[in-house]
Amino acid sequence: MRERYTSDVDSNIGAVPFMSLASLLIPMLLMGAQFVTLGTVESQIPSICAMPCGDDGPHTEPLNLSVLITDQGYTVTGNDEALAEPVRLPCFEGRCRAADDYDTSALTDLLEGVKDRNPEESAVIIVPDSDVSYEVLIHAFDATRGEADALLFPFPTVAGGAQ
Repeated sequence: MRERYTSDVDSNIGAVPFMSLASLLIPMLLMGAQFVTLGTVESQIPSICAMPCGDDGPHTEPLNLSVLITDQGYTVTGNDEALAEPVRLPCFEGRCRAADDYDTSALTDLLEGVKDRNPEESAVIIVPDSDVSYEVLIHAFDATRGEADALLFPFPTVAGGAQ
């Protein structure tokens, strides 16, 4: 007669260590989710008309305020007397490598002057280059929005990359 081959290996898969790991990971993930928060910035499509369309009031040319963000700094354009030529706000040390290299205080000061001359405008178009980091984009949002008691341009729109 032939001998039967028997294995000495235990065929139990050992689910206890896996269940212990799962019972520890699930509460840890739930506690970690509490510390992750998401913020949103409201955005609108810029209006075509400076006044509501169909209004018979005096029509003025829209401001079309744009803030271009590149690795060289900010460039501000629009239909304002101070922005007849694009205003360049270069980085502190030539090429911007970090978010702190951008001159956001000068951007806020420039936009305050534009807002004083155009108090009815509330939209700004932010045009970041593809190499611009998310942190720099958020700093630009903050600079164009202004303070809570004195909003500058609270409705930003992000457009395609700067050239």
